[in-house]
Amino acid sequence: MLPEIALVRAAVRRLWDRKFYAYTYQQVTDPETHITETKLQAIPGGPWPCRISRERAYPATEQPAAPSNVQQEIKLICSEGLAIPAGASIKVWKKTEDESQALRFKSAGVPFKYDYHQEIELQQEEVHP
Repeated sequence: MLPEIALVRAAVRRLWDRKFYAYTYQQVTDPETHITETKLQAIPGGPWPCRISRERAYPATEQPAAPSNVQQEIKLICSEGLAIPAGASIKVWKKTEDESQALRFKSAGVPFKYDYHQEIELQQEEVHP
């Protein structure tokens, strides 16, 4: 690896201020009853360091006159070596794994992989009490 590539990769990763887990639905068989159920399971290896990028996007045909017109584009920026499938559930937190502080998203599409990182578009996952 060339030294400048390592320097760029290290500089990008210094910006990662959060951690995340990724979850997918998998078939799980109960060893006693032999009943197979679909359950949300964590992808092995987490938590991984990451960064959240938020951009406000306004509809092209309307002026930003009211807050209801504002939409956010949220991206998860993480290591290029991770395999996060489209539709995976993502839980992100800043300093501690406190459930009350965790942000919940679902990956909205296929990751965009670059030389030093990947970007995954996210959608807010609605959690009803």
